[in-house]
Amino acid sequence: LGGGGAGAGRGRRFFLRPSVVAAAAALLLLLVGWGVLNVSAGAVPGDWLYPVKRFAEGTKYSLTLRPERRAELRLARSDERLKEAVIKHRRGDGIDPELLRAMLDETVHALAAASTLAPASREVMLRRVACSCEFQCQMLAALKEGASREELEVLKPFMAACDARCTCMEDATCGGAGTATSVTEIAGRMRELMPPAPALR
Repeated sequence: LGGGGAGAGRGRRFFLRPSVVAAAAALLLLLVGWGVLNVSAGAVPGDWLYPVKRFAEGTKYSLTLRPERRAELRLARSDERLKEAVIKHRRGDGIDPELLRAMLDETVHALAAASTLAPASREVMLRRVACSCEFQCQMLAALKEGASREELEVLKPFMAACDARCTCMEDATCGGAGTATSVTEIAGRMRELMPPAPALR
């Protein structure tokens, strides 16, 4: 019996060692952090986890070194901003022009990143941007169906920009891979199509 008590004491001392406690705390923090990141993936502006989501996006982009992957992440962020705008509208929070402006801006960044890629990768990225622009046009058209008169006024310039961008991308992809210079020019034209931010009062 005495030996058993000594063994139990050694077990307690092991679990109370600073290194073991620190390792357990680190594992707990890792698990909690992973859970928070997963939950924050569905957050939209106004949710308390939204800053966590945006921080995670920025960190992931900063740690990504491959140019192809950085362009893909930009395009994924463009679609994510659109998704957030749709969710906010469904919640009854209206049309968020800042999210739609961010959607368009991320697409421009994706194109700018594509201009640095090898010809074959550049062509693939151009086609992906073209598909994304078409998808965004469709989603904005769907938002229009349930929009109020005030929301329509907010949507109109973004719908016009998306339509013009689709035409721009059709021209860019019909002749095969563009040169780095031509893709940079396309990115510039698409930036010019972006609705201006409202003037500060």
